[in-house]
Amino acid sequence: MDDLDLTILVRDLKGFRHVVRHAYDLTLRPHRLSELAVDANRIATSFPDWTAAFAAAVRREQGWPQPGS
Repeated sequence: MDDLDLTILVRDLKGFRHVVRHAYDLTLRPHRLSELAVDANRIATSFPDWTAAFAAAVRREQGWPQPGS
């Protein structure tokens, strides 16, 4: 999964959280909840690799040594 796909999924989940948190009367659609659960699992699976890539990019950009260097 590339960064753009992951960003889209995270934004979608954040939007859902906002609606649920601020709703007074809400009817949840089971199919949509199922889609969001699948997306959440994809994000959770991708997150360790994404954070490692992000940290490596920051270290490179800042000229900091990589771990184990």
